[in-house]
Amino acid sequence: MANYDDRKSYNNQPLKEGETMIPIFISEWEMVRTYNMDKNNMETWRVGGQKITVAFTPARIEQKDALMSLFWNEVREYIKEQVHYNNDLSYEELTEWNEDDDNPKRFEPGASPSLEETTLLRIAIDQLIEEVRAEDPVYGIVLDLIREGYERKDIVKKLNLSQSQAYKKVAEAHAKAKELFYR
Repeated sequence: MANYDDRKSYNNQPLKEGETMIPIFISEWEMVRTYNMDKNNMETWRVGGQKITVAFTPARIEQKDALMSLFWNEVREYIKEQVHYNNDLSYEELTEWNEDDDNPKRFEPGASPSLEETTLLRIAIDQLIEEVRAEDPVYGIVLDLIREGYERKDIVKKLNLSQSQAYKKVAEAHAKAKELFYR
């Protein structure tokens, strides 16, 4: 299970003996005002294609599993409310549709990585892209476009460079990301 002890709590309270840091899903900005949360200690995570705001709070180590389960349940519920397929297929309809064993388009959500693993991977990718962007902003743009699913030909058009210059930037962005990743 992920460790968030290197994060600062929403109210800047340090960890005490026997405590660990856990994430809190910020579902409404009213929470930030009510609890006077330090916005500098919050993070934006991409989960299931949705951006969520997360703060952190100390909790007893023995409560971590239960609190993490609660956190991910809240996030899943939020995503379920946000997901729309073709604007007329609800999450419930999609779930029912997927339960049909004879449906050739059926998918196995249980076969995919956990929501937590996927989230942590996306956070790592976002951080890597930001490191690359700090060295060359154009490389950051290239990697953003790749992450968003653009193909090379579309990236070439977006960069407003000649085809050879754009392809060179794409290759250089890949190389820089690989270099920083293995650093």
